[in-house]
Order: sequence, then structure tokens, then C-alpha cells
Amino acid sequence: MEEREKFAEALFEELFPQLEPDPQNPLHTKIPEMRAFPFTQEDFDQILEILQAVAPIQARGMKVVTRIELAAAFLASAIESAYDAAEELGGFDAPEDFFDLALDIVVRRAKEIYGQGSA
Repeated sequence: MEEREKFAEALFEELFPQLEPDPQNPLHTKIPEMRAFPFTQEDFDQILEILQAVAPIQARGMKVVTRIELAAAFLASAIESAYDAAEELGGFDAPEDFFDLALDIVVRRAKEIYGQGSA
């Protein structure tokens, strides 16, 4: 197991020691960290709305580099949220720890979504 994965697992166990999956959660994921946070139908609908807004632009054709830049812009926003969450939660010697965890979760979730055929 990679050092980042070990850290993420230890941090997750510390934050959510007795997590049980929520059957009402519309998020279909096996990633425990994703199930740890509330995710409502409204959240899911918001994601669909964003994807629908972007769809006409993507339909005109996008190069790989353009898609990478778009993904990086969204990832930068997620990173900013991770820093904010680390400050709110407290207990972190360095917000970079939470950043690494968020980055790891984003990459795993992207692979999972692709594997589900939902990309």
C-alpha cells in the first residue's frame, strides 16, 4: 500500500470510526470516504444540472487538453474546499494532509465513475 493510501486510511478511521452506509444516499460508490459525507438527491441533481449545462459545449468537440484543463479547474475548486474543510474540522497539523486525502478521493472517484460507464 502506498504511503498516501496508508495516510488516507488512517485519517479516515480517525474521522469516521463507525461509518455505516446510508441507503438513502443517491451516490453509488464503494469509496467509504465519499459515503462519510452527506450527499442528498439535491446534491446529485446539482451535478446533473452542471453536466447538462456543459454538454452543448462538449458536443461541439473538445480536445483532450481542453478536457484536462476543465477537469483541473474543477479539481482546483475541490482542493480549495478541502482546505476550507480542514480548517473547519481542525485537528490537522497541515491542511496539505486533507488536500492529499481529497486529491486521492477525487482520482479514485473519477476511476470509479468511468468504470461504471457514467463518464
